Amino acid sequence: MTIFETDETVNQDTPDEAPELDSQTTEEANNEDALCDIALTPEEELSNLKDQLLRTAAELDNARKRAQKDIVNARKYGSEYAVASMIPVRDSLDLALNASGEELPDTLRKGLEATMKLFDDNLVSLGVTVLNPQGRAFDPALHEAIAMQDAEDKEPGTILEVIQKGFQLHDRILRPARVIVSKKS
Repeated sequence: MTIFETDETVNQDTPDEAPELDSQTTEEANNEDALCDIALTPEEELSNLKDQLLRTAAELDNARKRAQKDIVNARKYGSEYAVASMIPVRDSLDLALNASGEELPDTLRKGLEATMKLFDDNLVSLGVTVLNPQGRAFDPALHEAIAMQDAEDKEPGTILEVIQKGFQLHDRILRPARVIVSKKS
């Protein structure tokens, strides 16, 4: 006997030799399915159809409400990326106005102030609020603390200085205000 030979013969069924299903068994399964269908009375079937109709109507109503909410959000926050890209421009105008001090000629200063006012008015018309929380209590949802300083005359958690103003579009923060906060001495 070699490695490939065994004492037992392997039973290899061919498709021709596969056992046939008992025709009586398949008829019983079909009859059971038919009985399940017949078991529903017309009232029960009507009730099931009404239930399906109500579920479909509810799904349709939910889809309509979702679509309306998406439209409202698109109108409300559709300008978010455009506004966010304008924030650095506003920061540059603010820096130019504050850094120039008295060195600018009066007409140039007035022109820069008018440009800044026009820019801010346009932001407001888009629903943007500038966050300048000087002297207010620190709120981590609106502000980003970049440093803490001792301040004996202020309560802990009061904003001492605004390093960079924040911006809010309706109720969504575009950029938190970067601030220095007072701490206990």
